[in-house]
Amino acid sequence: MPRHVCQPNTSTATSEADARALKTAKFRFRPVRYSGWRSNSIVSAQMHSEALRPITTRSSLYDLDLRCPPLPKTLLEAVELANEPDGPDFERVSAMVQNDPGVTARVLRIANSAYYGQRGRIESAHRAVLVLGPSSVVGVIMSMSLLELKATLDASTMPIFLNLVRHSVAVAYLAQRILKDDPVDDVVRHATSAQLGEAYTAGVLHDFGKLVLLYNYRDDAARFYEASFASDEDLIGAERERFGHDHVETGLFFSQQLNLPESLTDAIAGHHTSAAYDSAAESVRRILHSVAVANRAANALGYAVSEKVTFEECRQDAVWERFVQHGSMHYPSVEHLQQAVLDAQDDLSAYVDSVV
Repeated sequence: MPRHVCQPNTSTATSEADARALKTAKFRFRPVRYSGWRSNSIVSAQMHSEALRPITTRSSLYDLDLRCPPLPKTLLEAVELANEPDGPDFERVSAMVQNDPGVTARVLRIANSAYYGQRGRIESAHRAVLVLGPSSVVGVIMSMSLLELKATLDASTMPIFLNLVRHSVAVAYLAQRILKDDPVDDVVRHATSAQLGEAYTAGVLHDFGKLVLLYNYRDDAARFYEASFASDEDLIGAERERFGHDHVETGLFFSQQLNLPESLTDAIAGHHTSAAYDSAAESVRRILHSVAVANRAANALGYAVSEKVTFEECRQDAVWERFVQHGSMHYPSVEHLQQAVLDAQDDLSAYVDSVV
């Protein structure tokens, strides 16, 4: 897949509006489209901009001269599968596994792990997909594909890159787990396969902007992300000062160009500012608030890139209360949700180690 440089359409922009590009810009996309995908990134950009005002002086988004990392074809195929209206198709997922020996070996190893407790050894990819479920297998494929990006980076960036991948996989797992473990009664329907797939994909790609910055700025970005930041505001402000743009707007910029699904664009825009989505549609709130909680929890459970916190510090974050109030889930209290996340810690560790 070729590298892309975003080309904004400035025909309706004025010099005054240029300073407010994130809120008012209209972009001309290259014809990189995938069937069934739609973008709501202009709305997401507005929410991000409004939630983080005042914005420090920095180079305009119109002036972004960044290249998108060459994304593996399997990653894009997995994203498309995960966002099918009815969830990932079993036969297509099974075929993807069988066509890649590396993926086959990894999926078989996971299916035969003690976590799944199978009595007999699983020898076929088809059986492994049946045991793990199509959504889970697509998640494994996505995570492995993300790791392929290391071939595009320098050795000096590798520690930060691997930390970023581990963080992304941890967020994906926790976001999906939060949806799956929603304590609903038997009358209320549990999360669908499609919602679980969307939650995982959103978790994997929520920090896509950091990958773009790492790809473009290499050593400078690696040194930058080795530092620790006390809050989201500190991190985003420091990114703007160092690079001229933060990882959220950078991720949005390329999600527009790739015309990624709305759930992914929203996750990229809102994982630090989920309050902007409190009045959004229920399906959007479920994914967004799950990713926002998972992001905070992953940082506190040993999977942070720069925002390192203890779980006790994490407990005080407003994202938990916001999730219980607006996340369209059925966790009765913040304490119940936090305990559910802590209960998943051993499974989280085993999962991340198995796919990264």
